[in-house]
Formats: sequence, C-alpha cells, structure tokens
Amino acid sequence: EAARSLDERAAKQGINAIMPLCGLPIPMKGTAAVVEYPSGSGSGVLSGYVPIRNSLLTNLIIDRNGLIFGCTNVPEFAASYTTANAASGTTRNPYNPLLTVGGSSG
Repeated sequence: EAARSLDERAAKQGINAIMPLCGLPIPMKGTAAVVEYPSGSGSGVLSGYVPIRNSLLTNLIIDRNGLIFGCTNVPEFAASYTTANAASGTTRNPYNPLLTVGGSSG
C-alpha cells in the first residue's frame, strides 16, 4: 500500500517528490521501535512486544519515503556479534546453514 502510494505520487509529481529514499525497502534492526512490528530486542522477556510509537530513526526513514518492511533478528539486547538468541533462535546463512549470517543484524 505504501509503495503504491509513493508510485502514484512520483507519477503525478515526478521522482523528486519522493526523494531522498524513493521507496527503498528497509529492514529495521530488531532493537528499533517500529509500531507495526514486534521488536523485542532479541530478548525472551520482551518476545512479542510491539511498540506503541516509532523510534526517532524509524520516523526519519518514513519521513524520507523509505519503506520499512520488518525487523531483523538480533542477539539479546544487541550484546553479541552473532544473531543467536533464545527468543528467535539463530539466523543462518542461506548459502550454508551451518554458518551464521555474521554480525548482529540477521
């Protein structure tokens, strides 16, 4: 719906009307508050928590015409270098499931 709306606006007003992000799809880190998505910071205690308001970063992306499509898996409270956590498990490398994706945003 949001992408369609941006397409219509760009068709009517030109591409500059939807700058600077022009509908770029963006996954948010699981520690960022996004109203439509559970973002429990990888914690079992916060599992299923859905924020009542967006974080500043989320609002900046939306205000600049980025399209947020979900939240990534993160280690509990982003306190590790892999995405393993008790709430969601480990994010695996799609090319080799024996490996993690590496980094804290899986």
